[in-house]
Amino acid sequence: GGREPLAVQVGETFFALRQVEAHCVEVRLEASAELDAARRSA
Repeated sequence: GGREPLAVQVGETFFALRQVEAHCVEVRLEASAELDAARRSA
């Protein structure tokens, strides 16, 4: 419990990250992703 890796999907690829590795990840939304999110919530 509590030490399981975090599953992350980028495109069609999945990665299993340990907590230390996950803390190094920075996520940025691109303009197209923001537009898609706005369309879904409308």
